[in-house]
Amino acid sequence: MIGGLIQDRTEETTSAVPFFSEIPVLGELFKQRDYESRKSELVILIKPMIASAERYRQDIGESRQRIRELRRIMQSTDSPGPEPADGGGNER
Repeated sequence: MIGGLIQDRTEETTSAVPFFSEIPVLGELFKQRDYESRKSELVILIKPMIASAERYRQDIGESRQRIRELRRIMQSTDSPGPEPADGGGNER
């Protein structure tokens, strides 16, 4: 199975010199317009397969083990605390 999304986005930016850009007719000489167009595409490929109950149980067990290991690593990592308001030094 194949699926996907395409996004097309156009953005206009206007820069102008204050006062001079507001003068009728001549004001256009003091303006600059930029146009930016972006296209992005997300493609999703799905491969269906028939899994046995035993293989499913094995995959679930492996996933649970990886989650336990990640939790252990996250808990053992010391996160830095907030810095003191005075910059950490007691200099006078």
